[in-house]
Amino acid sequence: MVARRLALATVSALSLAGRARAGFDWGAGCDGGSGKFSLNIDTAGTIASVGSIPAGKWNVKVRLTAVKDVDVQLYDTSATSKFSEGAAVVAWCEDAKTCNIGTLGSDAGEKTATYDGMTVSYSGYEGVDGQPGKEWITITGETSTSLE
Repeated sequence: MVARRLALATVSALSLAGRARAGFDWGAGCDGGSGKFSLNIDTAGTIASVGSIPAGKWNVKVRLTAVKDVDVQLYDTSATSKFSEGAAVVAWCEDAKTCNIGTLGSDAGEKTATYDGMTVSYSGYEGVDGQPGKEWITITGETSTSLE
């Protein structure tokens, strides 16, 4: 699956206050999926889970565009031994000693890291061109685990 694209993101503003969900069409067989949706988050602290990325998907792209500073996050939902939401792959938090900080997410600018054999890149929490709320995540190659 070479051209599969994902327009899903888990977005967070400050802290956990509530949850919302949206969907995405992955396509069938080797056909690439696509999707785009709008989600209004009116309350600071809301976390909106907008979909899952199954293992076995290729070249996943997540793009977030928000009017205000909203952060895209990504979790390994199969690694729940320490945190019920899964191990953070991309997530910022204030105190890395006590919170679920991601392999990526604590840098203002673009970074790439390997997580569970996947090459994951993140725009950085300051956003694209210094625009908080405009962020992206890419996973190059095949997803090795379920992500949300």
